[in-house]
Amino acid sequence: MSDPQKKVEAHWVNYVKPLLEAHGEDPSIIEKYGFHYISSGVHFYKHALEDNGIDPNKRCMKNE
Repeated sequence: MSDPQKKVEAHWVNYVKPLLEAHGEDPSIIEKYGFHYISSGVHFYKHALEDNGIDPNKRCMKNE
């Protein structure tokens, strides 16, 4: 299974951050957005894993 932190950070770095930069957003605001985007993304990604029977802390199926 992939690491939620790495997936969310990659999405931020490769898509969201460049999009905000292209639209001329202030760099200090982008930094704040990045913190919240990444932390909330990881949080909800872990909920999605749990909803599918996967323990995000053990990296295995709950039923195993």
